[in-house]
Amino acid sequence: MAKGMSLPGGLYTGGAVSLNPAPYVNYYLQTRAHQQAQEDAMYKYFGDLQKNLTPAGMDSKDIPGLMERKNEWQQHMLANRDKISRPTTDKGAAYTEAMSRYNDMMAYIDRSKNKMKNIASVRPIVNNPQKHDLLTDQTWDALHKGTLPLDHPEYQDFDPNSIDFNPAPFSLKDENSIKNSLSLIKPVEGEPTRKNLGNRTEEITHHYRLSPDQLYAIQGQASGQYATNPSFKAKIDKLDDPNGDTYHALNDLYKSHYGKDIQDKGDFATAYYLSLHPGIKERVETRTIPMNPWEQSAINLDRQKKFYDYKEGQKADKATQQGASVDQFINELEEKAKKGGNYPYEHSTGEKENSYDIGLTPQLEKIFSVKDVSGKHTLQPDKIRLMGNGDWMVIYYQRDPNTGQRLGDDNKVAIDKDLSKRISKEAVRASFGNTLLTKKTAEKSLSQPQTSKKQTFGTGGLN
Repeated sequence: MAKGMSLPGGLYTGGAVSLNPAPYVNYYLQTRAHQQAQEDAMYKYFGDLQKNLTPAGMDSKDIPGLMERKNEWQQHMLANRDKISRPTTDKGAAYTEAMSRYNDMMAYIDRSKNKMKNIASVRPIVNNPQKHDLLTDQTWDALHKGTLPLDHPEYQDFDPNSIDFNPAPFSLKDENSIKNSLSLIKPVEGEPTRKNLGNRTEEITHHYRLSPDQLYAIQGQASGQYATNPSFKAKIDKLDDPNGDTYHALNDLYKSHYGKDIQDKGDFATAYYLSLHPGIKERVETRTIPMNPWEQSAINLDRQKKFYDYKEGQKADKATQQGASVDQFINELEEKAKKGGNYPYEHSTGEKENSYDIGLTPQLEKIFSVKDVSGKHTLQPDKIRLMGNGDWMVIYYQRDPNTGQRLGDDNKVAIDKDLSKRISKEAVRASFGNTLLTKKTAEKSLSQPQTSKKQTFGTGGLN
């Protein structure tokens, strides 16, 4: 022990030491509070970041990928919360990893949104039937890959500026435009070909040819179209099949004008142009070979004789048809009368005979109308009966010679024996005269019978 030094009294008190723990407790509590504040700040910071991780506007096929990344990110933060809240402990490695994962998710979301935006920009084209059908195979392949999930190994970002179309189909309008252009090139008609078909007729084939200058001009137009018009080029490439019927037909046409077979696409395009020329197609007509005057006179006489024979034959046919029509009309009247029932007819001799009432029609009233004794009045029959033997009985009632009115009433009438008569069917048929009864006339007559009460005649009837 150094000289001159002294120890404080009571330094040793039987081994008992007295310490004050308050500073140490305060230090621990302060340190723990600082650590908790750091953790709270971390949770608040990353909680705010998590609000940005929303799938709004994303492709639904990409949302599972976002959820998987978000779950991995949260697990990383929970496992490394101490390091993330106190970056100095691992030189910021855990924190840097957490932020990298977050930025990756934000980029994933933006990429999915951009994918939807790019696909939406081409939807009007895809939904347009005309444009839809013109998209190239490369464009369809790019669209397919651009709509896959972002994590798919074949996914590729779709660039709307890369859309490419096939040329529009060669239309009827395009074809007509070529025809109008070619119509200005006028061909020259060559010597026609004639073929005798017999019977004084012949077939004439007209041939049309183009000059060398005209052929050269057509070839220039066709080659130019093939080189500059994608639609026309696609049309020619499709038709240019040596195994097809079109190829052989166009080759024959080309050879007939240029004297050689098709050699290349330009020649084939020229052949197609020729097929559209409205003025070079062969025209075939059939005409009658002219006759000399003597031959024409002989034919005219023969025609006159045939016409005369035809008219005479028509007259005979008309008479036959007229007779058949009258017979049909009479038979129909008689059949209808028989269906109406039997009316007994008693002759003046007391003999009774079955009869049938033939309903009066305007046609019959006209045919059997007569003048009365005075010659002043035209009388129409009051009854017509079909008798049992087939004869017709045409009956007229007695009338006042001054007025022409019928004598008696419906229940009691007197028959005019002078006018009433019984006639045979042949006479009935002759009574119709030369007027041709058509089916329509007969039907009209039969449809308008005159109704009458059923009457019987006693003694005093016609003999």
